Amino acid sequence: MAALAGIGASASGASTVINEASKWTLSIKNAVKDVTPFGASGNWQINIPTINSWTCKVTAFIDGSDTEQVNLYSLIGTSVALILKVDGTHNFAGNGILTGIDPSVDVQGAETVDFSFTGTGQVAYT
Repeated sequence: MAALAGIGASASGASTVINEASKWTLSIKNAVKDVTPFGASGNWQINIPTINSWTCKVTAFIDGSDTEQVNLYSLIGTSVALILKVDGTHNFAGNGILTGIDPSVDVQGAETVDFSFTGTGQVAYT
């Protein structure tokens, strides 16, 4: 498989593209439960899979004139539909609660904001 450049990727939340987004990260996980009995042979733990979960972080350059970005600030604690585009054809999509808004300002860098989401159900790849 050929490597993909990030150019052409995007992130959208609440039916709006986050115009100044420069990076998104998706973490899909499965929790496990230790079911090792007293009589287990060997020294190895036995686990079974339980529930799946996911989180997402979108990093954007701060743009106070971007109405869509500014509107996200008022959605903290709200579930929004997310689409994380990998390229023009493929994406991850799911509903997530906006759980964090973390602006960052550095004298030697561009001002950015991280929007953090926690999934409320399945995230699907298409």
